[in-house]
Amino acid sequence: MIYNSHLDFGKALKRLRKERDLSQEKLADLSGLDRSYISILERNLKLPSLYTILALATGLDIKPSEVMMEMEKSPVFDLDKSGPASDFCDPDCYKEPHFY
Repeated sequence: MIYNSHLDFGKALKRLRKERDLSQEKLADLSGLDRSYISILERNLKLPSLYTILALATGLDIKPSEVMMEMEKSPVFDLDKSGPASDFCDPDCYKEPHFY
């Protein structure tokens, strides 16, 4: 199975937020992001930039690496698979830039 970070990020973010009993609105306030953007990320409609990951980690009061480690709880990356980076993302994610 290929590790699909696009799908796993939203799941991980939602788990981390709910573990801390935070609403999307509260996390938005704590991270300096818009509540609708938190929703977009959790629904896997956009991929976050590094800045956004740092802001979310601040809002969640965790290290940025902990956000990434939460993603690792999802299906694992197939290290034996060789191929282009596009193998690890839905083809649609390359159609237009959507990093903030």
